[in-house]
Amino acid sequence: IREYIEVPLLHPLVEGQRYYIKFYVALDAESTACIDNFGMYFSDTLIQHVKTRNMYKLIPQVENPFYKFLRNKEDWMMIEGDYQAMGNEAYIIIGNFHPDEDTHTRRILRFPDTELPKKEKWRKQQGEEIAYYYIDDVLVGKWSDYAPPKKPVKKPERKTDTIVEPKQDFTLLKQGETLSLDRVMFDFGEIKWLPSSEDELENLYKFLKENPDTKIEIIGYTDNVGTEKYNVELSLARAKAIANYLIQRGIAEDRLKYIGKGSANPVSDNNTEEGREKNRRVEIKIADDR
Repeated sequence: IREYIEVPLLHPLVEGQRYYIKFYVALDAESTACIDNFGMYFSDTLIQHVKTRNMYKLIPQVENPFYKFLRNKEDWMMIEGDYQAMGNEAYIIIGNFHPDEDTHTRRILRFPDTELPKKEKWRKQQGEEIAYYYIDDVLVGKWSDYAPPKKPVKKPERKTDTIVEPKQDFTLLKQGETLSLDRVMFDFGEIKWLPSSEDELENLYKFLKENPDTKIEIIGYTDNVGTEKYNVELSLARAKAIANYLIQRGIAEDRLKYIGKGSANPVSDNNTEEGREKNRRVEIKIADDR
């Protein structure tokens, strides 16, 4: 059994505006398990009378990191992130958007002085575990108004033997050829690219701006963790996020096509973390109607 909370926003989100999102969860004392899959989904329409399995089709824009288990029964745990609005999002939904096979769970000890309710006793006899959470203090606000201050980062001293990777030369690509954006990287299960990816995306944007007749396909890939259905949806969301970034920078939408291929065509070994990181990638292809 799944439960979700859906509430309207005070005002619809503004297209292109960056927002800071924060909310707190606490695990009920009666719970016998905890999970890591917990997120927030933004929608421009009210979603109601939907079967649970259809909720799995939604990919939350803000989510608790995978394997960071929400197990605290005594204190509130914060989930936070940022989101660049597509425009007119008017509702938020909070819950677990992953099917059972992709939901990571951990059994936990019960407080010794708590007693099982009758319904939960029945579930325990059937071998089922229960994770019930409280939600509080939900915030969706402009990044400029609410984002936490950045911690000062000490820049490392530049070494004379440091190797600087050359920028991708997209002008060498011919029609139908594909190039991997090697410096556009994603954390496990995340849609938003890592900050180190910004230079590569800026380079791609400049290429498209200087070549207004060029159309591209953006192809997303994942590692092989999770079901293939989920991986295809995640890879599609990553490719779409990059397309939206380019559109918001002024590139015409009809010049961009995005595709998600899940864990297909790995470029490295999925049995190692380094290999899985390389497989979480995005490629671009010069479209045939260039």
